[in-house]
Formats: sequence, C-alpha cells, structure tokens
Amino acid sequence: KDDMPLHIAEKKVEVKRVIPPYNGFGTEEDSLRSCTGGLNPPPPMKDLQKMRDKSGMILRFNAQLVSDKPDDVTRRFVVQYFMEDDTMAIREPPVRNSGVMGGNFLRRQTMKRSNGECYAATDMYVGNIVDIVGHRFLLLNADEYSYRLMECDDRTFLYSNLPRLHESLASKQNEIKSYFITKYNGNGILDMDELADCCKHVGLKFNQQEVITIWRKLDKKGKGKVAFKKLIGLISEETFASQR
Repeated sequence: KDDMPLHIAEKKVEVKRVIPPYNGFGTEEDSLRSCTGGLNPPPPMKDLQKMRDKSGMILRFNAQLVSDKPDDVTRRFVVQYFMEDDTMAIREPPVRNSGVMGGNFLRRQTMKRSNGECYAATDMYVGNIVDIVGHRFLLLNADEYSYRLMECDDRTFLYSNLPRLHESLASKQNEIKSYFITKYNGNGILDMDELADCCKHVGLKFNQQEVITIWRKLDKKGKGKVAFKKLIGLISEETFASQR
C-alpha cells in the first residue's frame, strides 16, 4: 500500500471584509482607517498642495430651510464651504425674540450628497439646494468675496463664467432686441428680475447664479437698475471685448 501523504491540501476560505456603516463618531476617514489599518493606523492623507493653493478661500452663502414648518420660514443660516479641504460648516445667526437660540448648526466637516459623493465646490451656487443631515438648505445669495472668487475661477464655477454666458446672449441678440421692442412695457430701465424674464422669454434657461453673474457685469455700481441699452451693448462682441 502506498504511504498516505504527509501534507493534506487545505481548502482556503476567503473571508470578505465588510466595512461597517459610519456611526457619526469622529470623521469617516478615521473610521475607515480603524477598519482597514492596524492597531495604530496612520492619519488620513491630505492634499497639501491643494491646502496651500486654496488656503483661506471660503465660500459663504445665506440660506434658508426648505421646510413645511411655519417656524422655519424666517430662519436664516450661513453656509460656509472651505475650498482647501472641501469641508462645510453651517451657522445660524441669533435673532432676538424669535424663539431660536442660533449658534453652530453643523461643525466643520466633509458632507456627502444623497448619492454618496462628497459635496464639491461646484455644488455651491445661488439657487442650489444642498441636503445636509436630513435638512435641505436653499442657497439664497453669497457675499461679495464669494462672487468675486467664483468669477475669477470660472473654469471651476461654470455658472460664473461670463464669457460662456456672453456667448449664449450673443446667440440670442436679435431675439433680445425684439423682446424690448414688442414685449417690454417698462420705461427703458431694467432690474435683475426683468433681466431673468427677458432671458427666459428668448429661450435662455439661465439659473439664478448665471443671472446674478450677468447682472453684476451690468450693474457694477449696485444701483439695482440699469438702462436696457446697456444689456444690448454688453452682448455685442466689441463692447464685451473692451470691458473684459
């Protein structure tokens, strides 16, 4: 009889590591390090180059809750987005005799959209609704620094890209002129709402951030009203080239 083999091949059992869901303690990066690393996992890697380039760049927006509760209608929040590490923070300014204490609503941290992807700087624009921990915030407007920052980095913030918007306006130049001849009932003075109505009438589907970008180019002095001839002049290439 043949001798029995001394080594018997053992069947390898593959154990798949299942990452538990984030429980809210600490940051999600730290939790993943604890599950995938050793007893003393290293801290999460940071994009040092991005932190140097974007240091101090903070987008600030006034926001309101999208809610059916009557008490939430008058509540206002300040949503901050830190471009150096893509984190967000939300604060509610205190309002006297409102019944709301105010203060920090969300400490600075990375937030994710409903699809699991983290919020990026491109998600920050006027008119957008961001979903934060079960609360929906409508971004109403931004401060002057944020508007200028987005307009200077128009490759990242496409809704603040004035050359792109000018190209769209120029393609509807005849329709815009016809609108002021046949449909416009004003006295030759234009405000931002009337600008939005004009763009909508000629088939330009601009969002609120895009309308604000165009209006800031028209109303540099912040008077709130401009002559409609200024819009006609802006959409011509010669005028636009000299104003850039």
